[in-house]
Amino acid sequence: CKPPGKTVSVTTPGMSFLPDFVSIQTGDKVLFKLGGNHNAIEVSEATWDKGGNTPLDNGFKVDYGEEKEITFAKPGTYYYVCQPHAEFGMKGMVIVE
Repeated sequence: CKPPGKTVSVTTPGMSFLPDFVSIQTGDKVLFKLGGNHNAIEVSEATWDKGGNTPLDNGFKVDYGEEKEITFAKPGTYYYVCQPHAEFGMKGMVIVE
């Protein structure tokens, strides 16, 4: 029986995600606590690399000012941005092992 996963909080002080890099295990959760001017949407690696803000099909999304827990069930790298501030480098990454 696997113990319940841990939860890591990500907040938005100013124009950044804190922390902007999270490394977790399969089944762990990330709790996004976003300010009213910020959202968090999953994007492709290519979009993330170029500072774009096109959402990934079937990716996760946390709305402006929302507090939402996302459970990461599959290993991999998940890239996300704040849509209005992606071009200013407001982006983050979750690595799931």
